[in-house]
Amino acid sequence: MATLKPTTPLQPLMQANVKPPSPMLAPEQRPLKPPSPLQPKNARKTPISRPQR
Repeated sequence: MATLKPTTPLQPLMQANVKPPSPMLAPEQRPLKPPSPLQPKNARKTPISRPQR
């Protein structure tokens, strides 16, 4: 998987596979909208959870 990461044309496709680290936790969210529910949750938790970073 790490070898396919540097691929430019596969970046958008790889992001979807790399974003959902727990496909077993939310298997239905992946096909629905993985970047939507995962992006906002991670973006909000980053500044609130660790404002120092």
